[in-house]
Amino acid sequence: MRGVAKDASDSIDAIRAEFRFVESLSIEYQNNPPSVFASVIGRAEKLPVGLVSDGVNKLLSILLGIATFTGATALVDEFENGIYYDRLESFWRTVYAFARFNDVQLFATTHSQESLQALRSVLQNNARDFCLLRAEKSDASGTSTIRRFEGEQLVSALTKNGEIR
Repeated sequence: MRGVAKDASDSIDAIRAEFRFVESLSIEYQNNPPSVFASVIGRAEKLPVGLVSDGVNKLLSILLGIATFTGATALVDEFENGIYYDRLESFWRTVYAFARFNDVQLFATTHSQESLQALRSVLQNNARDFCLLRAEKSDASGTSTIRRFEGEQLVSALTKNGEIR
């Protein structure tokens, strides 16, 4: 680990930009262990982030992980889970920008063609920063191989609606 984030202000700003109904985030010591709570427009009391939205919770977890381990590698399993389909593109954009800013190599898994299509707009201007690793069974014995597709190949396949999952 090269560096550790001093504060979470960039993560909070990204959450507030993505979810306009979140006014602020704070760590509350009402429960053991301490938890992240959100002030939400229209609610007098703060709510645990997990009760506000799966999307808020997921994005916050990813961004805090990236910010905490600057210069390292982050793994996100099933990137699209908990995210409303219409927000996938902005999530990809936010996570990519955050990972790039924090010098973090991101490995994200997905089984969703919809999620990959949402990534396309981010890929088009940043193809050199991406590649797809796809596991394929290579024979009847179940042996698998990993195929690597460079960012330009990925953009091309997504543009042609190719099946790449």
